[in-house]
Amino acid sequence: MMLYGVSSFLFYQACKYKHKLVLLISLSFPLIFATIREGIGTDYNTYLIMYEYNSKLSFTQFFLNRDFSSVSVFLFSKISYLFGTSKIFFFLFAFTTLVPFSIFIYKKINYKKSFALYFIFLLTTFTVSLNIMKQAAAVSIVFASFYFILKNKFLLYLLSILFASLFHSSAIIMLPIYFLWDHKKGNIRYTIVTPLLLFILIFSLQWRSILPFLVKFFPFLDRYLGYADSTISSKNMSFFIDVFFLLIFIVFYKRLRRKKENKLYLLLLLIGILFEIMGFSMVYAKRLSMYFISIPTIFLSIETCSLFKEKKIAFFLLIAYEVMYFYISVVLLGHGDLI
Repeated sequence: MMLYGVSSFLFYQACKYKHKLVLLISLSFPLIFATIREGIGTDYNTYLIMYEYNSKLSFTQFFLNRDFSSVSVFLFSKISYLFGTSKIFFFLFAFTTLVPFSIFIYKKINYKKSFALYFIFLLTTFTVSLNIMKQAAAVSIVFASFYFILKNKFLLYLLSILFASLFHSSAIIMLPIYFLWDHKKGNIRYTIVTPLLLFILIFSLQWRSILPFLVKFFPFLDRYLGYADSTISSKNMSFFIDVFFLLIFIVFYKRLRRKKENKLYLLLLLIGILFEIMGFSMVYAKRLSMYFISIPTIFLSIETCSLFKEKKIAFFLLIAYEVMYFYISVVLLGHGDLI
């Protein structure tokens, strides 16, 4: 956590003074940690096996397999193999997770918010990436692509989502989000969003019955059919936490909606919460909600803190909450085998 703090302070300085060397140094701290770690993360050994398998796979053999959702694993394995170490493999995934988010903050966001945004991102999404590396990288790429929605640049958004899907095929579900935004009015298309929310709610409640039907039209979803036979469930505490945050944002909605990106983030959060309902019956299926919730919630939290007269106190309380949540989840409860 101290490493995250030092990195965040340097990142703040880089954003304030637009100093690229300091930016590079700030990013190096978490990247080095993610690179040299040993056995940290539940899926660490699984990714190590992926590296060993793909590094010895020929390009012909890979393309014959036709598993294009593993392109990132294959290419990163090949690059890492050239250096004779799996550490480069882990570095490349950490780099892909950290850099899109960081560059967006550095270029597009007021430097006064940079410390809190970056520090919370490290505590949440980046820490999670030490476990589920492929999807965390996809989540970061997808978030950076939201900028193209607001700027009405469909081709760049499409390419970004396709690129993210090379890390995790589930990222493709974010493609329709572009059409939920009215680019002329700078607002949500409620005529499309309302029935979509209803469908997602029904799907989250009856996904085991609906998924086999959807696979007939969208074959790439067949990899998730295995979830339907699983009986692993959870208390799904994140659902209640996210609902709590949503209620807070609704209270401040009249002021938050002054920025069009906040309206988009709120819509994404609502969609994500509906997907999280699946977590009560299947813990892994609710991972779809990561694209909608993880980073947009960070931004909405920061924007809400900015509305208070005593902004520094609000930011301090938010960061204190995130640190406490990190400590309870990662240190005390040992989630993800990260300690």
